[in-house]
Amino acid sequence: MAPNAYNITVLDQSPTVVYSPYRDGPLDSSWRVIYSNSPESSYDATHTNENLSSGTSLHSTTLSGASLQIDFKGTAIYLYGSGTADAYTTSLDGKATSGSPSDDLLASYTGLDYASHSLVLTTTQNSQLNFTSALLTVGIGEAGASINKTTIGAVNVASDGSSALNSYFTTSGNGPFSTDHDATGYPRIDTTGDGSKIMFEFNSASALFVYGTTNYDHDIYSVSLNPTAGVSTSSRTFNDTSRWFAYDNLVYWETDLNRSLTYQVTFTNLAEGKYMDIHAVTLYDAVPGSSDSSGSGSGSGDNNGSSSGSSSSSLPTGAIVGIAVGAAVALAAGFMFLFWWRRHLKKKQHIQSQYDYGTPMQGLHGGAPGFTTYSPHSQPLLSGYVEPFVLPASLSGAGARTAGGASSYHSKYDSSQSTSFSDSIPTLQSSSRLSYHLTQDGLRASSSEPGSSGVAGFAGAGAGGKGGPPPEPRPRQVRQETDAGPVPLVDHDDRQEDVLPPGYNPAWMAGER
Repeated sequence: MAPNAYNITVLDQSPTVVYSPYRDGPLDSSWRVIYSNSPESSYDATHTNENLSSGTSLHSTTLSGASLQIDFKGTAIYLYGSGTADAYTTSLDGKATSGSPSDDLLASYTGLDYASHSLVLTTTQNSQLNFTSALLTVGIGEAGASINKTTIGAVNVASDGSSALNSYFTTSGNGPFSTDHDATGYPRIDTTGDGSKIMFEFNSASALFVYGTTNYDHDIYSVSLNPTAGVSTSSRTFNDTSRWFAYDNLVYWETDLNRSLTYQVTFTNLAEGKYMDIHAVTLYDAVPGSSDSSGSGSGSGDNNGSSSGSSSSSLPTGAIVGIAVGAAVALAAGFMFLFWWRRHLKKKQHIQSQYDYGTPMQGLHGGAPGFTTYSPHSQPLLSGYVEPFVLPASLSGAGARTAGGASSYHSKYDSSQSTSFSDSIPTLQSSSRLSYHLTQDGLRASSSEPGSSGVAGFAGAGAGGKGGPPPEPRPRQVRQETDAGPVPLVDHDDRQEDVLPPGYNPAWMAGER
C-alpha cells in the first residue's frame, strides 16, 4: 500500500545534518553557525556566560570542498538557503547536478521512488554558501491513516524543583548521568562518559523524533535502532557541537516504522568529558483507517427478495414497544457519550498544546501535510540584544555576496517571499514581519510590510530574484541638542500658570528641523 505522505522540516542546527569538514568553526575552513540576534561581539569565549543563542540560525561556509549530507526515506527533498550558481553541486544517490539557486531554494528533487535516499551538497568554489533547512516528504504509516502524537519527557520535575529520570528511559555505563541541568527550565538527561548509554523502547509508532541541546561542550554520539528501519540500517554517528547553546534541536529522527513492532533506541556517547543529552521523545502513530464494511454482515444470505416462512410472522405489540424504548435509550446514551468524548478530547488537546512540539499543518508541496515544530531555527530573542546587528569583519569579507552582488540570504519564513513552486501549493506563513538577509555588513532584518523600503528578497546572477544590493549608508552629521534651561522661579502666591520643562519632541528622532 502507498505510504501516508507527510512533510517534515529538518533545520540547519539538527545534528542529523552531517557537515564536513566540521559543523562549526572558522568560516573559511569549515561550516559556521550564525544566529541573527547573537553577534560575535557578545560571545563569551571563557564560557562564564552560557552563550544562549537568539534569533534565526543558518550554517555558512566559504570553503571550497565543504559538504553537508542528509539521509532519508521518502519521495522528495528541498534544500533551502542561498549560494552562487555553479559554485556548488548536489548529488542524490551518487548522481551529481550543478547548483542553480532560485530565490531561497538551493535544490529540489521530487517524484522520487519511495525508498532510502542520500543527498550531498558540496561547494566547488570559495564563494559563500548558506544553508537554512531541508523539507522532506516522507512516509508515516499507510495512506489514509490518522496520526496520533505522544511526547515523553526524559525527566520528571517535582514542585520543589527536584528531578528524576523518567522510568521510560534507562541508562548503562559508568556515566556520570545527571537530570539536574536546568531542571525547571529545559529538563534533560545527560552524560559525559565515553561509552555511556541512554536507552528507551516503544511500540505503536510509525515515526520517531528525539530532541535535545547543542553546545560547545558537546561532541559525537551514535544512535542505533533495533530492529532496523528507514535509513537506520546500522548504527549512525552524529555531532551536536555548536558554539552557541541552543534548545530543542532534532538530535535523531526516523520514519517508515512498523507500528506492530517494538523498537529499542540506544544513544551512546563517544567522547569522554563531552555532553550528550535527551530532552524529549515524540512518537507519531499512524492508525490505519477502517475498511469499508458496506454489504457485509447479514448480506451473506439470499439477496433476491424472497423470504422464508418465518419472516412473515409479526411480533407481539409489547415486544415492539420494548424494542422501540430500548433503541431510544441506546440512542440517547450514544449522544451523551459523544458529548462527553468531545469535551474530554478538547480538554486533552488543550493540555497537550501547552507542551506541544509539533502540530499538523497544511503541507507545502504535493498536498502532503506536515509538522511545524518549535525549533532552534527561531530561538527566543534575548532582551540584551536588538536586531539587526552587524557581523564582525572576520565574517563579512570576500564572498559574502553572490555573483550578482545581491543579498545572499533570504529567510524562507518571510511571508512576502516568492517561490518557484505552483501557486496552487500553499506556503508557510509567518507571524513575523521581519525577514533576514546576510550581506557584507552582516545579517540584517528588514520589514516585509507592503510599501516598506527594507532589503527586498534574494536575487543574484542565475537566481531570478528581484532584489539588489542594499543601499550604501549615508554619512550622518552629529548635532548636540541644547538644554531648554532652568524653569523660572515664580512666587507661589502670585503665579498665574504652572511652567514645566519641555518634553521629548518626536521630530528629533525623525531628523526634522
